[in-house]
Amino acid sequence: MAESRGMRILRKFGRIFRAISVLLVVVVLLAAAIDGICRLCYRGSDPAAAKTNPLIEKYGIEAMRKAYPGLDDSQIEQLLAQMWKPVQFESFTQFRERPRTGRYVNVSEHGFFRLIKDQGPWPIDSGNYNVFVFGGSTTFGYGVADDQTIASHLQEHLGTAAGRPVKVYNFGRGYYYSTQERILFQELLLADARPNMAIFIDGLNDFTRQPGDAFLSDQFAKYVEANGKCESPMKQFFEDLSIARAARDFSKWLRRTFKGPKQKPAVPPAEIAPPADEQAGRPIIDRYVGNKMQIKAICEAYGVAPVFVWQPSPNYKCDLTDNPFMPPGQTHWGYVQMAEYVRSHDMGGDFLWLADIQEDMKGVLYVDAVHYSDFLCDKIAERIAELLAERGMLAQPAATAPASAPAGLFTPSSSMNAPAAGKVVEIFDGWLILKDQGRKQILAKEDHVKNVSWSNNTAYVFLQISEREDIGIRIILCSKGFILKDNVYNSEDLSVATALMEAKYIGDNKIFVDLHVNPSLNVGAICNVNSNNVECFLGAGFKWIPDHRKLAYIVWPPHFGSPETAKATLYVGRKKITELPGHEIFDIEWKDSDSFVIKYRVGLKEFLTVKPDSPLKK
Repeated sequence: MAESRGMRILRKFGRIFRAISVLLVVVVLLAAAIDGICRLCYRGSDPAAAKTNPLIEKYGIEAMRKAYPGLDDSQIEQLLAQMWKPVQFESFTQFRERPRTGRYVNVSEHGFFRLIKDQGPWPIDSGNYNVFVFGGSTTFGYGVADDQTIASHLQEHLGTAAGRPVKVYNFGRGYYYSTQERILFQELLLADARPNMAIFIDGLNDFTRQPGDAFLSDQFAKYVEANGKCESPMKQFFEDLSIARAARDFSKWLRRTFKGPKQKPAVPPAEIAPPADEQAGRPIIDRYVGNKMQIKAICEAYGVAPVFVWQPSPNYKCDLTDNPFMPPGQTHWGYVQMAEYVRSHDMGGDFLWLADIQEDMKGVLYVDAVHYSDFLCDKIAERIAELLAERGMLAQPAATAPASAPAGLFTPSSSMNAPAAGKVVEIFDGWLILKDQGRKQILAKEDHVKNVSWSNNTAYVFLQISEREDIGIRIILCSKGFILKDNVYNSEDLSVATALMEAKYIGDNKIFVDLHVNPSLNVGAICNVNSNNVECFLGAGFKWIPDHRKLAYIVWPPHFGSPETAKATLYVGRKKITELPGHEIFDIEWKDSDSFVIKYRVGLKEFLTVKPDSPLKK
C-alpha cells in the first residue's frame, strides 16, 4: 500500500525534531560542562567579582598608576577589588556596606563601620571620647586603605585633645547623603550607641541625589510594585551562571585591549555651563539644612556634640592640571550656590566650610573622579581637628592646660569633673533651660541671666534661691551649649542680694558679679569657675582697672545723704584710700593703670585724682 503524502511529511518533521532535540541536548550539556569548568575556575572568589573593580576598565591602568604611585599593578587591582563590593540590605537606610576582611579594606562583621588604625572597641567604651563620623563613599574611603581614611587620620590628629583617648568610628557608606546619615545616626542612638561627638561630612552626594531619592530607590520601587517578585527571574538565573560571568569578563578584556579606557577628558569648572534655573540647587540646599537642623535637635536631646563639614569637590576651587580623572559636572554650580548660601546665612559654630581647602594644593588629590587620595584625606582630617580645637568643640574633662595657654582661655583644674553626659543649657523662648537626657528644667527668666563669654566659653550667671531660701550665685560654664562646670556660690554677704546687676570675665578663670542690695549698697563677688571659692566686697560703684588687676569702689554710710557730716570711704581692693563727703554721689573712672578720678555724678566735675600708691591730689 502506497504511503500517503501526509505520513511522509510527518516522518520528515520527526527526523528534524529528533535532530534538533539531540542538538539542544548537546548544547545544554556542553554549556553545563563549560559552566562547571568556569565554576571550578571561580571557586573561592566573590560571585559578584565581575561587577567589582570598575575603575581600571573606566580609566585605564596608566591613570591608576598616577593615583597610586606607591603600589604596583597587582596591588592596585587588589585594593580596588576589595573596595568595590555590592551593598547589603539594611532596614530604613536601604543598604549598608558589606562586611569583609582584606589587606586594604576591612568592614566590621555587622557592617556597621569600616575599621581604622588602632580601632576602638565595639560596643564603645565610655572611658574614651568617642567620635562617630558619617558620610558617603569619600568618608568611607573608597580608593584608599583603612589607615588612610579621613576617620583614621582624624583619630591620629585628635589624640588626647579631649583630655582622654579619642576613638573615631567610620560610619561612612557608599552613596549615602545627609538624609540617610540622619536615619543611620538615629538607629545607632536607639541601639544605645551614643558617642560624645558626631561629625557629618557632606556635599558631593547631596548634589547627586535629587530630593527624596536614595541610590536604590528605583530598584526598591520596582520590587514593591511587582508585589515582591523579581522583575525577571529567568534573566537573574542566567546572569548568575558562571559561564555568563566568564562571558562578561571576556567582554571587558576585549574592551580594555582594543578600545582603551572609557573616560573622556576632564572639563575645567570654568567651562561648565550654568544651569538654566539659577535656583536649581536650592531644594537640595534646603534639604541639607533641614537635615542639619533635625540632627542638631537629636544631638541636644541625647547630649552629643554635632559637627557639620561641607566637603571639597574636584570641580570647585581645585587645580585639575595633574588630575587624570573627569569629575562630575553637576556638583560645580551646586557648590557655587551653596557658597553663596553660606555667605548670606548664619550656619552656626558647628558648621565647618572645607569646600575650598584644596584651592592652592598641587598634585593628584583624587584616586578617581571624586574620591580623595591619602594626602587629601589627611589634610581634611587635619583641618577638622584644627577647627574643633580653635572653636573649643571638644570637651576637656580632667585636662590641664599647658603653661603657655593664651590669656582668657578657660583652663580646667585637675580636679574638675567631666561634663555630665546629656546635659546642655540654652536660652529658649525667654527662659534659661537645662536639658538632661530628654528632660527639661527651667532655671531662670532670660532677663535675670547675664551671659559672660571669653575664648570659646559661655557662662550663664544668675541668682538662685535654695530650698532653705539661701541666696547664692549660680554659674553654669558651657562650651557650645555643653556644660563644663555648674557651681553655686554662697556666703553671708550674698544672702542679702536682691538683684544681679552685672557680670564680667576678669581673667584667670574668674568672673566678677555685681549684686544689688539697696540704694547705697551692692555686693561685688569674685567667683572662681574652677571651684566654689568666692570673695565678696561690700560697697558700690565698682570699677575695675582695664587689666582687672585692681578694683576701686566706695562704701557709703548706712543712711547716706543725712546728715551732711556722714562720710563715705574709697577703697582699692581691701585697702582704704580716703574718705569722701557722704552726702554727694560720685563715680569712679580709671585714667590708666596707676590712677583714677572721682567725679561728681551730677555735672561730671572732677573731685579727686587718686593714685592708690601715691599721695592724693585734689
